Amino acid sequence: MSPENGVWEDNFTFKVTYMENENDLPSAGYPKVYIDNQPVNMIENDSTDNDVTNGKLYKYVWVTSKPDAGNHNFYFYAEDNQGENARAPENGAYGGPNVGKKSVLLLYEVSDPRPDPGENVVFSGYLKTADENLGVVGENVVLYEVLSENTVEVKSVITGENGYYAISLNVSSKRVGSYFIKFTANDYYKETGTPRLYVNSLDKPFILGVAIISILVVMLVLFFLLSRGVAKEQFAKPLLIALAVGVLLQFIGAGFIALAVAGGIAGYLFSKRTGKWTEHLRIGIMTGVLLALVYGIVFSLVLAESPELLGLEYSITQGEIFSIISAQTIYFLAFYNLLTGIGAMLGGIIGGPSKSRD
Repeated sequence: MSPENGVWEDNFTFKVTYMENENDLPSAGYPKVYIDNQPVNMIENDSTDNDVTNGKLYKYVWVTSKPDAGNHNFYFYAEDNQGENARAPENGAYGGPNVGKKSVLLLYEVSDPRPDPGENVVFSGYLKTADENLGVVGENVVLYEVLSENTVEVKSVITGENGYYAISLNVSSKRVGSYFIKFTANDYYKETGTPRLYVNSLDKPFILGVAIISILVVMLVLFFLLSRGVAKEQFAKPLLIALAVGVLLQFIGAGFIALAVAGGIAGYLFSKRTGKWTEHLRIGIMTGVLLALVYGIVFSLVLAESPELLGLEYSITQGEIFSIISAQTIYFLAFYNLLTGIGAMLGGIIGGPSKSRD
């Protein structure tokens, strides 16, 4: 039997060799193959071959259909006109074929991923077989929303002509909705689903305005307090160079190393003006504040415009957006200042005057 595995609508071929030493041909309708104990007549592979002493091949091609999905078994049986019979195997049955479920795809689109509150958004597309690209009609597809604590079913529809579906959703508030569409496996088709689908109805100008102004005020106040007592001409050049290097390294993917390097550059350049480690630490923290300012603003822009780029998994309200921005800003300040501060002190040590050997 071949193939051993497939999906419904595949063809499975059963072959058996009939052999009789006295050249007694099988009785009419034999040999048979019993698939799940249901007999089917096999046909000659070569109708001109009338010598069965050296074996004659018979076959049956099973053209499967949707109800045939599942695991099966089979055996062969033959009789001749002399009353002799044979069975293979002698007892029990061979396993197979395994007629599997078909793989399907969910094609999708979102009519308006950035609606205003009160507008309708339509999730639409097609449920199709993966191999033949044929529409799957009469099956249930479900729209789910991902919340912070669980996933809830929003709506479901039955696929129509060519496997088409359309699910309409009213956007009632300012938020980022995280959704996905799913087809659950049944007896005939495998499970499939879409990636996260985002619907962003935030008041983006308001969010960005409040977030950027708040971040600017906090960072500039900190920067002013840290820079007191230091002449502008002393820290301007080290800070600008360190900031440019830090942003560039982050952009090319250097990660947290970029922060330590930026702090190190600031400390190294500032060490030419003072040998105090406390001053090196100060210039390092000032570098961290500036970098935190830059990335805080970038984070706010990305979160408001394309939250999926930040790996947002669940729906959030506009109020929760501000909480996320605040928490991330505190993280930027604490972690960035730690790394740039350490880097600045190391840079100050490297750039400081060497001791005399007297």
